[in-house]
Amino acid sequence: MKNKKFLIFLVSVCFLIFLGVVFLAKERPENIDTVPTENVEPDSLKTEWKTDNLRFVAHEDAPTDWKTDLYVGEEKQPRLSFNGYYLDSKFQNLDITGAKYLEVILLQGKLVNSNLFKDISGQLEKVLVFDSRGQKFLGIIASADPEYKDIDGDGIREMFVYHRHYPPAYKRAVEVYQFRNEAFWKWKEYEEDTQELFL
Repeated sequence: MKNKKFLIFLVSVCFLIFLGVVFLAKERPENIDTVPTENVEPDSLKTEWKTDNLRFVAHEDAPTDWKTDLYVGEEKQPRLSFNGYYLDSKFQNLDITGAKYLEVILLQGKLVNSNLFKDISGQLEKVLVFDSRGQKFLGIIASADPEYKDIDGDGIREMFVYHRHYPPAYKRAVEVYQFRNEAFWKWKEYEEDTQELFL
């Protein structure tokens, strides 16, 4: 009798675990469902820096946990590791100095995490983000990757961060950051109308 109860208990636990795995799988972003669990082929980015080749390698640590490693050249050890699945990387010119900033864009769940780096004597240095209270962050997490545009004509591009509103509102929240002293500082925020329910 005891063996029978234990067997029923064991089957129930296995069934609950199965339901949990199915639920988590449904929560994964659709555009990464087809990526294999082993390391994917790296995307190479040719740069004008002393480090002339950067590689981004995404790998899955768990069914819903992705990480991305940044390698320089043929090095075996990554220089940086990010939480999230690698989406894109591109250079941004933020001011009139001509310095190039590397933006790394990652997918975290259904949100986008954007990170900026500047090359300092061959080393990648993080560009910090500060909110209106002076609290610092290592990146921007929002509904989409930010936009950079100079709105006051001073030759320095501001960063626009968008947060979507959910239906039925055709609106989105906008945060604007100014680039000062090699960091982004929150300047203002407002809401604006949008033609789409989602950003």
